[in-house]
Amino acid sequence: MDPASPQWQADFFPRPWAVYAEVGALGLRIRTGQSRHVFIRQGGTDGQVLVQQRCAPGLTVLPIGRADACGDWLICEVENTAVPDSDLKIEWVCSAPPVHAPAIAIIICTFNRDQQLRLVLDALGKQREAIGHICIVNQGHSGLAARVRREDDPSFLQIVEQANYGGAGGFTRGLMESLKMRGMTHFLFMDDDVEISDTLIIRLKAICAYVPDSICIGGAMLDIRNPDSVVSLGHRIDVNKCAVRDIVPKEGMSLNDEGTLRQMAELPDVDFCGWWCFCFPQRAVEQCGLPLPFFIRGDDAEYGLRLTHAGFRTVMWPGIAVKHNALTSQTQAWHHFYDRRNALLCSLLYSPKGQAPSVASLVRGIINAMVTYRYDFAEAGIGALRAYQCGADALAEWGAESHRDLLANRIKDEAAPAERPVAITCYPTPFFRTLISVMRIIHDYFAPQSQINHMPVVNNRDWVSGTRQRPEGILVKTGDKVTRLVRDPKRFRAIFHSLIKGLVAQYFRKPPSKQNIWKMTTIEWWENFLKISGK
Repeated sequence: MDPASPQWQADFFPRPWAVYAEVGALGLRIRTGQSRHVFIRQGGTDGQVLVQQRCAPGLTVLPIGRADACGDWLICEVENTAVPDSDLKIEWVCSAPPVHAPAIAIIICTFNRDQQLRLVLDALGKQREAIGHICIVNQGHSGLAARVRREDDPSFLQIVEQANYGGAGGFTRGLMESLKMRGMTHFLFMDDDVEISDTLIIRLKAICAYVPDSICIGGAMLDIRNPDSVVSLGHRIDVNKCAVRDIVPKEGMSLNDEGTLRQMAELPDVDFCGWWCFCFPQRAVEQCGLPLPFFIRGDDAEYGLRLTHAGFRTVMWPGIAVKHNALTSQTQAWHHFYDRRNALLCSLLYSPKGQAPSVASLVRGIINAMVTYRYDFAEAGIGALRAYQCGADALAEWGAESHRDLLANRIKDEAAPAERPVAITCYPTPFFRTLISVMRIIHDYFAPQSQINHMPVVNNRDWVSGTRQRPEGILVKTGDKVTRLVRDPKRFRAIFHSLIKGLVAQYFRKPPSKQNIWKMTTIEWWENFLKISGK
């Protein structure tokens, strides 16, 4: 147990060990320099005391019982921990020996975050005995090694530089380099801006030593500004619409709430974990190949879904977590392009119902964007449809320049005025909201632009399709910023015509070739794509 870790990370959660490993009998090993009273109890306000004993100075092992017979959550309480004792050390142990000797390669993709990256390296340096290899792929300003490397960094730290191929390209390059390292059994994808404990990799190595090589380990995401708040526990995917469903509600879950710890202990069923902390076995790569070149947003979802379908289950292991900036719910149009393009491709590869549900979902989103004057989102949706229809060719041609062009079309937000947001209400039923949207589509196509005398401020959450009120222009407020949206008949008609052309092409055109897309998961394809053939 790390005394600097929060209590919940010092607790023990037996269920994953009982389900996915053979650990035999559990115990608590305590070394102390003075006599101490030790309690082991089940977690929760009404947790039953399983073991209590006064431990003499020296080493004591307290038997607890089998992992499948002692509950889902165990807490160790030691009397007088405030009394200094340099010898005090507490560890959860088991009677069974490990079945593997894991070697974990850590892969980090970075883009101009030198300071945050250095902090991650410092934390990794304190647990180097648990690490087999570290590969950092720099896609930002060149010369990273000269800026961040130190003399006391481990010799197995490798820094690779390449052009910006997005997170998918960076992580995949790191995976390819790590596959060359002899003896690596597991790979850990991790973000460059996370905060990690000094025992994270030690814990991961202990888990990998006992679980079969069909198990992937996901780490929870804690809000870096409020580490008592869990903001991600993995995700589910609706394969028909390829929509990601979060396990954790948008407002997060408090670790001070007993219900949160119980939910973590119960191992939520997930399809994938984001690449802020995702550990997977080498056998998964051998069987499933490399990630697809999705650039960003959805690369982790597709790869996790592919592993899941191949029998490599992702387990959100209690106690494995990193701190990270909470994922914002404020999506921009360029996010929307990647989300929808990659979702369509995932639907092509995995949906048993074909393309109709995902395309219908995309079209609804485009129409909703059009009637709320979010023309950049509508254009991004149509762009995603076109890119999807071009399949592997469009993926292969997409790179940093394409990404920059996408970012260049962003709407610039403005400082919010002092005016209070007005209340806007929606029609009560889906039927009426759909009917009003159809009527507004017809209106916006034919009606000339009206003069705008005043643009009211509306909260972002209230500005949706199917509202009773819809001024010609509006300021949509998010935080301390507003986005200026104005009805534009000329732009509306151009979008409408593009949408019709896209749907006609979707109907008459053959679906993208799955075979050509799967070719993009091979080392040979990636070497050619990254221009590193022969290296």
